[in-house]
Amino acid sequence: MSTQTRKKVLLATPLYPPDIGGPATYATMLERFLPLSGVDLTVVAFTPYRRFVKGISHLLYAVALFSHARHAETIFALDPVSVGVPALLVARLLGKKFIIKVVGDYAWEQGVRSGTVTVSLDKYLRTPFSYGWRTSLRAHVERAVASHAQTLIVPSGYLKKVLLTWGIDPSRLVVIPNVALIDRPTESPEALQKILGIGPATLVSAGRLVPWKQFDRIIRIMPEILKKVPNAELCIAGDGPDAEHLVALTHSLQVTENVHFLGRLSTEDLHRYLVASRAFILVSTYEGFSHILIEALALGTPIIASDAGGNTEVLEEGRAGYLVPLNDDGALIRTVEEIFTDQEGVARRVAEGLRSAGRYTPTAHIDCLRTYL
Repeated sequence: MSTQTRKKVLLATPLYPPDIGGPATYATMLERFLPLSGVDLTVVAFTPYRRFVKGISHLLYAVALFSHARHAETIFALDPVSVGVPALLVARLLGKKFIIKVVGDYAWEQGVRSGTVTVSLDKYLRTPFSYGWRTSLRAHVERAVASHAQTLIVPSGYLKKVLLTWGIDPSRLVVIPNVALIDRPTESPEALQKILGIGPATLVSAGRLVPWKQFDRIIRIMPEILKKVPNAELCIAGDGPDAEHLVALTHSLQVTENVHFLGRLSTEDLHRYLVASRAFILVSTYEGFSHILIEALALGTPIIASDAGGNTEVLEEGRAGYLVPLNDDGALIRTVEEIFTDQEGVARRVAEGLRSAGRYTPTAHIDCLRTYL
């Protein structure tokens, strides 16, 4: 494709390798595949500016964006606040097209982390400005930024419904699912179990250690699981503010020998654990659209997930994995037991998951995204 017809896009991302997280993974995927479709991509990450105080960090980041944006046609921000605010400012100053990707409700997430919001996202969205001035300010900011974007990319129908409650015009909302970008380990599950030092009855969970991920719920059922599967283990990958609480919980339940905290893992190492495990468990009260779920699908790992948010879309209403009701420990325990006893049912869901993983290829994503850049 000639340089005259190539699109030029500036990507504003809150995270970039060696950072670990969805935006970092997504940014590197775009760097790898967008140029193949005729798009010249320049990436500016917010990471180097985090060491400055808030406000100053965003101002410096806006200057960095400004210096790269003059030759771009479109500024694409990967969140509506940390990079969205500076990106919108630069786009307005230079008259550039502005689009954003929204993967969650930032105001609600920050409110839950600070303890000012103690309700589910769905309940919060009924009265989003009733949880203190900080949460209200964040809600106003993300909605204001979103209202000025020509296009808003969301990875799931569930998140589209969330943004509709923000008052966003549905004609500007586009659902483009995330990408399962994996390099499957060459070793067998048995070989990986030896390498990683885990047993054949290992369950894996992963994510940021925050309240809505409900890692404590998985830990609390471990005594019951051990009654049925004495050699069961639980490996939790990730870090976050709940780490100390979760470790203390394993001591109080006397399951420290069976629950292992892996800390932050590279994508490659996490995939090794997924392939080696008996099942992947994700029982969040809220998920916009989980990267890890579609990666587990593509790796052929059996999945147990809560029927929250985008999980039902990824698992195709339970055909591609096991869905359990929110906060139903009995159902979660029975489903974990089923993973160990119903091999035919597990194989059927894994096969369906591998089939459905074909929807999450870079080619499919880029073909759709390029239309809006």
